Amino acid sequence: MLQGQKKAASPLMVVVAYFIIYVVWGSTFFFIEKALHSFPPFILGSFRFVAASAILMTYCAVKGYKLFNKRSIQEAAIVGFLLLFVDMAGVIWAEQYVSGGVAAIIAAAAAIWFILLDKPKWKENFSSISTVAGVALGFLGVVMLFAEQIMATDDKTDGTLKVIALSILVLGSIAWTVGSLISKYFKKSEKEEKEDLHVMVKTAWQMVTAGILFNITALFTGEYASFTLSNVAPVDWFNLGYLITFGSILAFSSYIWLLQVRPAMEM
Repeated sequence: MLQGQKKAASPLMVVVAYFIIYVVWGSTFFFIEKALHSFPPFILGSFRFVAASAILMTYCAVKGYKLFNKRSIQEAAIVGFLLLFVDMAGVIWAEQYVSGGVAAIIAAAAAIWFILLDKPKWKENFSSISTVAGVALGFLGVVMLFAEQIMATDDKTDGTLKVIALSILVLGSIAWTVGSLISKYFKKSEKEEKEDLHVMVKTAWQMVTAGILFNITALFTGEYASFTLSNVAPVDWFNLGYLITFGSILAFSSYIWLLQVRPAMEM
């Protein structure tokens, strides 16, 4: 997502950050699936990112980080729209019709789109037989997953919804990749680099963007009109809290930190 300079870091901290990303972040697909028992999809996204952005922005303010810079906020808004709204809205909506495990598999296929869409690395990527073979096998795997989901149900309507959900997951994964590449190759002058916001502040602005867009979508789809807080099961408040603290703050922040100390990961 956000491109940072490589800095020295404790090997232990790097291992811990990787663990958080692959275990904690991976687990969010499960908690989304469970939270949808009480929350409509866009309200779930709204609550998640509004709360996470408020917590992270407060943390940045307490740390004394500069919070406003027009160009940096514009960049964060574009990246936040693609990564945290388009992709995550697709994931949350789709998990009404497919399992969290299936959503996680489609999300993992983002590596395919990085290889195909990262034009500056085409020569490097496509000169490797193993890379080309990996892309081909990845596509085959996605096609087989589509087929398995269709064959797993006898209901034509349910099967159609599953195909739509899988297609949205794929489109969301592509949006995640595009947002990541925009951030990776975003050019700044030396002056702009000096005035740029701290990476955690830009992350908070990404979440602000997602929270606003989820809210607007929830209003237009009528989710708020039929939603009652008292109907939310206690366990689903816990599931939401997990998504806010562990998914959107801990795991996402670990990912951002890793990009500052390690080469950019293509996820």
